[in-house]
Amino acid sequence: MTAEGRPPKTGLGVRLSLQRQIYAIGYSAYSVVLVVFGLVAYTEWRLAASIRPAGASGPDLGLAIGWPLMLAAVDLLMAALMILHVVRVVAIPVDRLVRTAVQIARGGRPPVPFVDRGDEVGNLARALEGWRDASEAREVLLTRAPVGICRADHAGRLQDANLAAAAMLGRTPEALAGRELLTLVHPADAEAARASVEAILEGRTERTDFETRLVRADGTAIWCSIAVAPIGPADGRPSSSIVILDDISERRQQAEKAASVQRELVPVTAPPLRDYELAGVCIPAAEVAGDLYDWALTEDGHLDLTLADVMGKGMRAALVMARLQTALATAPRALGPAERVAGADRSVTFDMDASGLLVTLFQGRLELETGVLRYVDAGHGYCMVVRRGGEVIPLAGSSLPLGLGLGAVFREETVTLEPGDVLVVYSDGLVEVGGQTLQQTDLAAELERAEAAEVMMRRLVGRVSARHTDDVTVVVLRRLPTAAERVAETAPAGPAVVSQVTISYETAREGLDIVHEALAGFWQRLGAPPDQTWRMHFELAVMETEANIIEHARPSDVRLRLSLADGCVVADFLDSGREWTGAPEPVAPAEPADELPERGRGLAIARAAVDEVRYERSDGVNRWRLVKRL
Repeated sequence: MTAEGRPPKTGLGVRLSLQRQIYAIGYSAYSVVLVVFGLVAYTEWRLAASIRPAGASGPDLGLAIGWPLMLAAVDLLMAALMILHVVRVVAIPVDRLVRTAVQIARGGRPPVPFVDRGDEVGNLARALEGWRDASEAREVLLTRAPVGICRADHAGRLQDANLAAAAMLGRTPEALAGRELLTLVHPADAEAARASVEAILEGRTERTDFETRLVRADGTAIWCSIAVAPIGPADGRPSSSIVILDDISERRQQAEKAASVQRELVPVTAPPLRDYELAGVCIPAAEVAGDLYDWALTEDGHLDLTLADVMGKGMRAALVMARLQTALATAPRALGPAERVAGADRSVTFDMDASGLLVTLFQGRLELETGVLRYVDAGHGYCMVVRRGGEVIPLAGSSLPLGLGLGAVFREETVTLEPGDVLVVYSDGLVEVGGQTLQQTDLAAELERAEAAEVMMRRLVGRVSARHTDDVTVVVLRRLPTAAERVAETAPAGPAVVSQVTISYETAREGLDIVHEALAGFWQRLGAPPDQTWRMHFELAVMETEANIIEHARPSDVRLRLSLADGCVVADFLDSGREWTGAPEPVAPAEPADELPERGRGLAIARAAVDEVRYERSDGVNRWRLVKRL
């Protein structure tokens, strides 16, 4: 029985039905002729009997009745011969053609009779011969195709599979029959695959293509490109579907190797910068990215920033980007942004008609002492400065993208980053979502109340869907407020005083000196600092916490803020390193500082030296707070 409760339509059933119809027509015609013959004979007899002359003899009466009967018998014989002719010319050939069609439907290749006839039977025979040849070609294509081909029913259960699909999945075609397609998908990819398959089964799309991992019979996984197309009414749920599988494991492995190489070219940590914070990230849509970001310090103490976007994605875009990165990296550092971009343009110029790709680029050079940023915007447009007060300044440029081969002139623009300002450069994948483009004011709102460039960057990329279709790249550069401004903006109400420093992980020893200087300056601002033993306890806790953060969390930099509020001195550490919650239970805080161990007990020493040690992590940032009452 079928899913609808009807008996299956086999070829044999079709043959018997057609044969019965032909016989029924023949017998009906023959019965009609017999009835007509009887009626004619009876009519002739009654007519002859009614007009018989008086005294007519028996022979005369026989002649009067016999001739009509003989004529009717001849008609009956001719009708019978005609019926036999129809059966021989039509019914028997059609019956043989039906038997031949049944053999073809069962996968055979029988000879087709009557193909040389010029009538309707011959047309039917030649059509059946064409169907046989097409069926054989289709069967060869399906069974010997290098890609896997399966047929699934209305519920997504596989009905049959060719040899390539069976070999790909390490199973026999019989073992695959009846299995749901989604049960073959790797558990980690099941949710995304289910959404694509259900769109087909529910009739919401005409075709779906996706890449996922399928699990073989031995438990290993292979990467496959899957295309599913429905069979059935276009305005409702399909009755079945065709599934095409292509093993792309080798391509994925090559792409992963290329992605690994590409990741090595992207900066992992920011360079040590005094009075600045720098963070960046690139999230590719495919295995490899067509976006690029980079930064480097020049010998004269300037910072070069690069963000580029190839108008495309995948391997071709990645190769173009690698060529651009090489051109920029090998350019003399003495060249300014405009000269560097012009040189890169000559290196990546290619035939646009053949490739269909072009490159947009932001290239800037920051004078760290003054905050003056010289930059070239080559058709990019996705860059802005957010002033300390919240004002958004778009950095628009008038230069053309790279690679056009037009000998374009690249113009330098200038903007100054004041203390507290933030420079944000990003690719279109961050703002072009769902056919809509986010405004720069929407992005600026994500930066409010963010305490570090790393936090700002994470908030921005947090807006992006996990299934984004374009590369997403963001670079955030923040100029820290001056010491006086930091005191003014972070000091709580009352007699609080704040000092803030930034410590680079690469210069940890110098960072300890900076902390010592900050603590010394902090005590001087208090006017009436605590006694020496109290200060030694607090400074020991600060030093131990800072050392443990650098050792265990391994951040690129650490921010320390010192403050006085509500009769307590507070030290706040912020870092974007890995999550590290701390160490052992606290020890008794009663011993003097000079009797505490110098090393080895980490946060236990800090807990012993102050009244409170707290830890929390949010937005990818670790926050440690030390509190000691005066």
